[in-house]
Amino acid sequence: MSLIISAAYLVVLLSAVFVIFRWGNVNCLGPTPVNTFTLVSLLFTAGLDMGLVMLPLTEFPMYAGEEAYGFANPLSIEFGMWGPLVWMMYFLSTFYFVILEPKLKIFETPSVKWVYNLTIIATCAFTCYLFLTALPSYIPALPVWARWLLAIAVIMISVHSSSDVNFMKWLAILSTWMFGILMFVALVAVAYFHSETGSPPLGQICYNCPSISPICIVSLARLARTTSSTFSGGSPGAS
Repeated sequence: MSLIISAAYLVVLLSAVFVIFRWGNVNCLGPTPVNTFTLVSLLFTAGLDMGLVMLPLTEFPMYAGEEAYGFANPLSIEFGMWGPLVWMMYFLSTFYFVILEPKLKIFETPSVKWVYNLTIIATCAFTCYLFLTALPSYIPALPVWARWLLAIAVIMISVHSSSDVNFMKWLAILSTWMFGILMFVALVAVAYFHSETGSPPLGQICYNCPSISPICIVSLARLARTTSSTFSGGSPGAS
């Protein structure tokens, strides 16, 4: 199984690199165009469930308990293994449906539609199964009927929200911002607990890191401008 996963990881990585070099200058414009930041946010949010939530939760005990994985933190292994892989898979699927599918029209074939729909149903059923099996470890006192009710509610909300493109756009951008803020708070917390004099002011952090501070400021300003243009009708190709 590890050989199959390693081979799949390598194929996905090489395919993503090939797409970038082969079609890197192609303007990808779909029926609902968005700018670069929104596209990255959509891919990032789509990969959160598999790369950072579902697979780390289900496989964490194996990486934490087996001696073969003792060379690193279990979460580091999870994020390094599944995070980039899942995001590259979403990148490749997005590229296919925007650039290749309008020419090939493979998914307009009835048999392919049936296989595609069955695959989606099987994926949703598997996700629901993992949710139901992992839920008791987080809420042990929750009765069985409440677990099923919660799972059905989550599925209904997910199906309804996924049909609204604007809602998904807002959710993706807000999730990306929240993840960035969470990472910043985590870095500040680490700096606080590992410092001898306590948590220094933000100005002192920027003063002590002059090479990082301008990059952070420019990146945040560019990110805010890009996000603002997304909801104010900015050009799709802006980044």
